[in-house]
Amino acid sequence: MSAPKFDRGNRIRIAEDYHWAQHVIGTVEATLDPEATGCSRRVKSLEGVLTFDLVHFDEAHTDAEGDSGYMQAEIDECYLQKHAQI
Repeated sequence: MSAPKFDRGNRIRIAEDYHWAQHVIGTVEATLDPEATGCSRRVKSLEGVLTFDLVHFDEAHTDAEGDSGYMQAEIDECYLQKHAQI
């Protein structure tokens, strides 16, 4: 199992090719899954094991189905990029 890509408090940006919340900036938080450790949750899928991080958004966003007001979500780690602080 590989080491986590992000730590709690890391500032991130969601990639433009994610299915929702493209370009959103936020902060990695501790996962809500009581069986997981740290900030990542691993899920078995048909494509292998996917790693999700809980991201708290800087601003509320609308999801892919049009529901709005989301301030956090679990995002597939491969779509997260470190965000440079300016």
